[in-house]
Amino acid sequence: MHNDIENIVFSQFVSQTVPFELIAIQELFKRCENSAYDLSKPHRIEFHCLIIVTEGKSTHIVDFKEEALFTGVMIPLTKGQVHSFNKNPNIKGFVISFDETFITQNVSVR
Repeated sequence: MHNDIENIVFSQFVSQTVPFELIAIQELFKRCENSAYDLSKPHRIEFHCLIIVTEGKSTHIVDFKEEALFTGVMIPLTKGQVHSFNKNPNIKGFVISFDETFITQNVSVR
């Protein structure tokens, strides 16, 4: 099963020059439905993201462990982690996604 896990790169669903995106969870699901991609299938991300839940309850699988999603929860996902959403999540919120180059090339130390 672990060999069947698809790797998702940031640019696969985002076509912008800055490797950073803030998107509503509902919009993410619409985008993936339009591209026939199923977010409930385990997949490995090749970028970093933060899932922020503002309303509702559901579950999320991170590295094959179930995590509860409810109002106020933030789940960080790092590059290389395997995760999947519930098939029909009853939640609202946001996903912040970014490639590591967003940090390394855009943050300066003073």
